[in-house]
Amino acid sequence: MTVRISLKVHDYQRSLSDDEVIAAARRVITDGLPDEAKQYSQWAVEIDGELIGAKWLLSHVTGIPTSDFQSQYATYVFSKRLGLTVVNARNDQFAPAGRKAAPAPDNDARRLDILEAQVAEIRVFLAGRTDNRPSDDKLCEWIHFCYTFELHAEARDLYPLIDPSQVNTWYFERTKKLAKICAMRVP
Repeated sequence: MTVRISLKVHDYQRSLSDDEVIAAARRVITDGLPDEAKQYSQWAVEIDGELIGAKWLLSHVTGIPTSDFQSQYATYVFSKRLGLTVVNARNDQFAPAGRKAAPAPDNDARRLDILEAQVAEIRVFLAGRTDNRPSDDKLCEWIHFCYTFELHAEARDLYPLIDPSQVNTWYFERTKKLAKICAMRVP
């Protein structure tokens, strides 16, 4: 089943589907992957056994310059929104032909990947680049996360989006206190 999404990055507004991305990637693979498509530091999309840099592929398919978004955004679009296979080439056992497989990830690298993905998800939501609004409980969880990892501006910006009537009173009050502390710490 084809998945079609809309995305907005700065002044660029695009619509694309998983089938369009796969077709474009296959054309590039057939023509020979350009060096830029192979020059990714971590995140790549796996198409027919080939790895293509996620950031490069999103730019190639949409025409949006790579300087206008981060690789985490491309990863989010391909994996979460379009359901394509995205691999962490630094830590994944998958490796394309001619490239040595990376060692199995240690727990610290795995934890760092999880933290980076959570931060990216929060920032994508705050930037308005997703159609999915998390529950009010989830927004409270994010504020607690932001407080813990000193993402003070993000916590401050998330707080007004919570509907207090949708959250347990004690949980909302605790979140409110953390959001106030974060707001005071924003320069």
